[in-house]
Amino acid sequence: MGKALPLLHQQRYEAFQQLLEQIAQAIAQGDDDDDRQHDSPVVLQAKVTDLQQFFRHQVLSLPLDDLASSTQHWMQSYQVECDKQLRLLGLDAMSLRAARQSETIAQRRQQMRDRLRTLQRYCAAVLEKGEE
Repeated sequence: MGKALPLLHQQRYEAFQQLLEQIAQAIAQGDDDDDRQHDSPVVLQAKVTDLQQFFRHQVLSLPLDDLASSTQHWMQSYQVECDKQLRLLGLDAMSLRAARQSETIAQRRQQMRDRLRTLQRYCAAVLEKGEE
């Protein structure tokens, strides 16, 4: 049986996965980097905005018409969930930027890590199902 996902779909999801990993690393660096805590949230918010734009322009724009109807169905489900998590990640990034207390900053960073893990799981699931 052939792959459920065309090569272009796979490539875009792999690129999306790499961007997720870069942001996860940036959050981890921010955790280690107390000196840069003032500009780190601004940089993180910009990275999240770039990620959201990549997803909307490069992933959501992929044609689903040429996929099997069963594949279309689960792809749309993952896309809706990813879009929702990305919107929430954007709100987390804004909240992090506005946060002043170290406890709040730590909570926002943890929320962002959790959302990124969820997005990474969704992305991995799409790529895995695409191999079936």
